[in-house]
Amino acid sequence: MKKCLKATLIGREVRRLIDTYDKLSLDDLNSTIAFVLDQAGDISGKDFSQLKRKSEELFSTLENDPIWSDVAQTVLNQVNTVASEANKDETNGQNH
Repeated sequence: MKKCLKATLIGREVRRLIDTYDKLSLDDLNSTIAFVLDQAGDISGKDFSQLKRKSEELFSTLENDPIWSDVAQTVLNQVNTVASEANKDETNGQNH
């Protein structure tokens, strides 16, 4: 039962990301990856701490390096723009 509840929590977090995929930030991605790795470790009994640490190091590098920060933000802005436009298209298609 506990594993089912944890899987539900993962699903809820992923759903939150899907619902806000046109507004994602590096912080959103970092915290979600950490959350999912923690929950997946609890469910499976596996240790994902090394992977989580590497992920956190990568996000820290992206956020603190002036060049990578700009590149990451540019990519996220493009993803968010495309996602926002797709979301508008879906909404408009449902209104017809």
